[in-house]
Amino acid sequence: MAGTIKGIIVEIGGDTSGLQKALKSVNSATSSLSKELRGVNSLLKLDPSNTELLSQKQTILAKNIQETSEKLDILKETQKQAEEAMANGTDISEENYRNLQREIINTENKLKEMQAQASKWNSAGKNIEEFGNKVTEISNKLDNLGNTLTTKLTLPVSAPKSIA
Repeated sequence: MAGTIKGIIVEIGGDTSGLQKALKSVNSATSSLSKELRGVNSLLKLDPSNTELLSQKQTILAKNIQETSEKLDILKETQKQAEEAMANGTDISEENYRNLQREIINTENKLKEMQAQASKWNSAGKNIEEFGNKVTEISNKLDNLGNTLTTKLTLPVSAPKSIA
């Protein structure tokens, strides 16, 4: 959608360029990560218990959230600069400004969606970890019970009896 915002100039790090140029690398990265995430999600539908795919999904999702946050920061900074320019009398097309606002809303919604998805994965991961801890705890208790039975029952029964 950033391609529809034309005519707004943004200064990032001293470089004054069009908004499209400023967002080019961020849009490229988020697009690439989104494609990769879709691929991982489609494979997870076939094998939802694959730990490697689950790990990849978490990694890609985290990177995508980071890139989208960066994009949102650039858009908000651009909006701030546009508002300052309009207050100083610079003429910015209302259509371009509305496009910028829509892009900010769209990016915020995507970011919220990804954060919600990441939150679900984090809570699912915690549940799995808690389950693993419970299984380990039960396993340790069974080991201790087995050792106790061995020393208190098996050894006395198998020890030679002395005749008095």
